[in-house]
Amino acid sequence: ENADWDPERRYTTHKKNLTATFNDLYDKLGDRSIPLIAGGFPDTFCNEWPEATSAVLKAIHEGIVDDFGGKFVETKGLLSNAQKVDSNDIYHYCKESLRILGGKYFEKYQEIRK
Repeated sequence: ENADWDPERRYTTHKKNLTATFNDLYDKLGDRSIPLIAGGFPDTFCNEWPEATSAVLKAIHEGIVDDFGGKFVETKGLLSNAQKVDSNDIYHYCKESLRILGGKYFEKYQEIRK
């Protein structure tokens, strides 16, 4: 963990970057009605880097949901590759979790369309 990246600085930096990215995207597309949906990280990644991931997730949640009216998909309990296929990959979901995650994203999309 970089000592220069305390949780508040990490949050502020990610929030600023997310806001700029989505404002730029919407400006280029000329349509702010396109829905944004984001999700969390695998538990294994969050457990390995708790301060970093909590700051980033806070920025994602506030940026997508609060600032842009999007939806956030809860990912707690979904297994990573490290948990399912005996690898060191704590960063990515296993294929079963990806199927569940896809369903969760679709549910959020349906909520937006109502």
